[in-house]
Amino acid sequence: VGGFDGRALSERQRRFRHEVDSFLALVSTLRRSEDALLRVGIVLLGLRLSLGDLAGLGADGLLVVAMVVFVTFFGTQLLAKRLGIGPELGLLVATGYSICGASAIAAVNGVVHADEEETAYAITLVTICGTLSIFALPAIADLIGLAGAEFGTWVGASVHDVGQVVATASHGDAAAVEAATVVKLTRVVLLAPLVALVALDRRRRRRTLSLSAAAHDPFVEEHPPLLPLFVVGFLVAILVRSSAVLSDGALDVASHAEKILLTVALVGMGMAVRVS
Repeated sequence: VGGFDGRALSERQRRFRHEVDSFLALVSTLRRSEDALLRVGIVLLGLRLSLGDLAGLGADGLLVVAMVVFVTFFGTQLLAKRLGIGPELGLLVATGYSICGASAIAAVNGVVHADEEETAYAITLVTICGTLSIFALPAIADLIGLAGAEFGTWVGASVHDVGQVVATASHGDAAAVEAATVVKLTRVVLLAPLVALVALDRRRRRRTLSLSAAAHDPFVEEHPPLLPLFVVGFLVAILVRSSAVLSDGALDVASHAEKILLTVALVGMGMAVRVS
């Protein structure tokens, strides 16, 4: 065949192999670093909330938010059990729904250490539901005549991710966005006590099992930390934000860094899942 150029074909094959090797190296790097990126992202998430925001809600508002988190967390686990979903996956989904989506799932997973597929399934489910809320909640609000701060409070108490909350509340006015953001960030601050609650439950399970049984039970950690170090960092970040030592520019940089880190980490987690 006169028109066949073997050297050109060989060059294309070499370039293709190089691109494949580069992609595999990227996947490997993301998988190795996803845990660290998630934890740093969660710490930076604490810079979104100050103690003044909590005080602005008042005692009644804080009580309502705490009740919403409580009912969602335990109600979702109960529903998961009735549907035959495993306890680890049910716990992760309940955490994502009740607190702040993927970030909360990653935080609790620092205590329970679920496998990669369960973690990815939980994050995917929470993200899909939160995305649907961006369109569903404003439509429902229009039907029932909910607007302003009332609409924002509803959004902040029900939508999972902080970005999704802002996107959903943006269908309303400025009062809706402000109320949604404050309520949502109040849910976020409950991340630390929720992680501590899960850790205490794991310790209780460990005490009630014999050493031999616990060694064969993947649901029970031998020494789960009461608060993982990155959750402590999250609380410290809240105090730093409350002290007003950081400028608005620094907070903007931290906010962008948080979004980038969490996005890259979730991409790495998704690459670790095999669809069969």
